[in-house]
Amino acid sequence: MIETQKTLLQRDKEFKIKQWKRREFVEYLQGVLHIFSIALVPSWRNVILLQKRSSMNTLSQIFVALLAVEHLYILWLEMFMWTTPLGRRTFSAMPSDLFEKTKGLAANQGLYNGFLAAGLIWSLFISDPVWSKNVALFFTSCIIAAGLFGAATAMRKIFFTQALPAIITLVILLLF
Repeated sequence: MIETQKTLLQRDKEFKIKQWKRREFVEYLQGVLHIFSIALVPSWRNVILLQKRSSMNTLSQIFVALLAVEHLYILWLEMFMWTTPLGRRTFSAMPSDLFEKTKGLAANQGLYNGFLAAGLIWSLFISDPVWSKNVALFFTSCIIAAGLFGAATAMRKIFFTQALPAIITLVILLLF
């Protein structure tokens, strides 16, 4: 009988702990969803006007937009033009017999560049100026890291075509 009571008390204790953890997790998720709802739901006025900010912030937005366009172009090159003459010319450091064999890998790389571009574009539509800048800083930093890694491991040219424009954008974001 005493064993049964101990077992029941232990089960009750475990149940209360699980309930507490579940409640804590739900509250955590509610907090996260609230934060994302603030960042994700721009007003139409802000979407159309890309947020009226000071002229210096407009400069930041222009550089972020240009960086996004560059990565959309890279997406297009790597996902759709990899085996075409334009793709072969753009990535001329690679032996020509490898283009067909690496088509899937290139498409995957292109998709990642698309995600970087999407993040930068998203930052332009966030209504909260602090969130907008932080999201832009995050994705710009990701591009810098990828560009530096690519320059160190693949082609030095990647530093000038990807990392350097992102570094310039990062400096402008931090200064203005």
